[in-house]
Amino acid sequence: MEIPPGITDLRLDSLKIPVTVRIGVTGQRSVKDQPAIRASLRQVFSRLDQILATTPHRYIALTSLLEGGDRLLAEEVLGWPSHEMEGGSELHLFLPHSAEAYLEECSTHESRQRCELILRQASRIEISTVKEPREAVCEDVGRTIVQSCDVLVAIWDGASSATRGGTGEMVRYARVVGRSIFWVHLRTGKIVEERHGDGILESLEYLDGFNREHIDANVLKQGCIDRFERFSLKARM
Repeated sequence: MEIPPGITDLRLDSLKIPVTVRIGVTGQRSVKDQPAIRASLRQVFSRLDQILATTPHRYIALTSLLEGGDRLLAEEVLGWPSHEMEGGSELHLFLPHSAEAYLEECSTHESRQRCELILRQASRIEISTVKEPREAVCEDVGRTIVQSCDVLVAIWDGASSATRGGTGEMVRYARVVGRSIFWVHLRTGKIVEERHGDGILESLEYLDGFNREHIDANVLKQGCIDRFERFSLKARM
């Protein structure tokens, strides 16, 4: 019995465990300094890249696509490269109602064009099953994003929400359920990394530590060959 080529041609990079990180977002609609917030979002992605320095990874953005912070993160994630993984970043949308009705709510022609472009690039669109009142729908969408993501990016000024389902309320909910948060301050762009017990960032660090371990290729290949030969011998007995 011949030794399969896959054993003798073993590549160590194929042994690394890849990961897809789902990045949720909750953000305020009014973002005056968009270039500064975009730069801060790229710093968040760079921080995750740093945590996963030797790990093949990519990102999926989970967003409601509201004007402001939600839409900025969607655009930035779509332009961010994956690392040693097939396929680039993806976008999953969680909308309060149909995409057609959503477009009607865009405040300007430019906003509608940006929204249409992002909608075409989304790989998944989910519509809230809650129909009314509006505040309950927004709360349902926000909580679904928090529950579905690995880390939450909050583009927020730190003030309490005036309405149900607002950014401040979603940050509070994320903290209660223990979600890891990157808080991008709306006014200053300062980033605060919050770890609240879900262990996600710690798990990513542990995974990268595993992928970073050195394995002697010759020892590994010889071990595979020896085991294959023992199994072959038993099969002939």
